[in-house]
Amino acid sequence: MPSHNTRSKQNRIRRLLKYKLILDEGLSLAKSYPTLNNYHNLKHIVHDLKKSAIKDEFLYDLATSTGSVLIVFNTKDFKPLIRPNKPSVISLSNNLTNKEADLKICKVLRELSTAQTKGCLISITKSGTTIKIPEPSKA
Repeated sequence: MPSHNTRSKQNRIRRLLKYKLILDEGLSLAKSYPTLNNYHNLKHIVHDLKKSAIKDEFLYDLATSTGSVLIVFNTKDFKPLIRPNKPSVISLSNNLTNKEADLKICKVLRELSTAQTKGCLISITKSGTTIKIPEPSKA
């Protein structure tokens, strides 16, 4: 069992990780999530990256090429795109306020293991968070 000092050090390291995040166009501007924007590299696909009305596949490819985690509303469109060793997708419930989403995403990112940053669907709702590895679609 790790000593208290080792666990503290691991927790500090985990908290210091700065993630690259891309907000899908249905989400509010990056400045609407002040805590997230302060601790991570947060970009909005339209307002910061100047890419409007791009297909979900291209957005996921952009996240892959930049090493970013996507934050979206439309889980069903992104779930089939998620692959092992590709970025995870954070799916937000429409019922969350920007403030709630801001705090809940920050909490999830603090607790996320390195393995969960790739190939996972992370669903955040008012009642909690689930992290799943989607089954590959049979297309």
